[in-house]
Amino acid sequence: MQIPPLSYFRLHPRVMVYAIIGMNVAGFLAWRSPVFSRYMTRYGLLMKDNIRSQWSLLGSAFSHQDPFHLMFNMLMLYSFGTSFATAVGASNFLAMYLNSAVISSFVSVAIPTIMRTSITVASLGASGALFGVFGAFAYLAPKAPVALFFLPVPGGAWVLFLGSIAINAAGIALKWGRYDFGAHLGGCLAGAAYGWYFSKIRQSRSRPQVFSRY
Repeated sequence: MQIPPLSYFRLHPRVMVYAIIGMNVAGFLAWRSPVFSRYMTRYGLLMKDNIRSQWSLLGSAFSHQDPFHLMFNMLMLYSFGTSFATAVGASNFLAMYLNSAVISSFVSVAIPTIMRTSITVASLGASGALFGVFGAFAYLAPKAPVALFFLPVPGGAWVLFLGSIAINAAGIALKWGRYDFGAHLGGCLAGAAYGWYFSKIRQSRSRPQVFSRY
């Protein structure tokens, strides 16, 4: 039996991306509401030393306080997400996005423990999930032309993806700035894993079927 909303997303996978963008906008507006802001503090902030709720591993990926942070992330999601959702299907895209968000949050929390550092600053935003989207995209279309700040990147998407892994790893090791490099790196790894998974699905579907005669 087809559930109408789910079947609609299956037929129109781009709408799934628009729905995710809408949820991020809703999270941004919730921070400005006296009624909902306390819930966002509990479920929309990823606390490294004290996770207030396990749901924050996912909720923080739909949480933005700065309008420019929201606009930049949603522009990236729209740029890569709409075409990629069409290519892999709405359900596959949603599973990849949500799992990339959770894995990126988990890595973000785990790294301070592994490195034995204390980080009391909370983090939020969709960046980890977006690195997952881009990682899977780059794995499946490594030569796809991409631009960084409107400048074309020689070598295509895979070169930019490898560069982002190197930068985020360096950011973790050298403790650069206020960015959550751990979440970014976790998203990259999740995205590459999903890219490999999607490539196996594509290969199995393109493989000719052999039937035995009885």
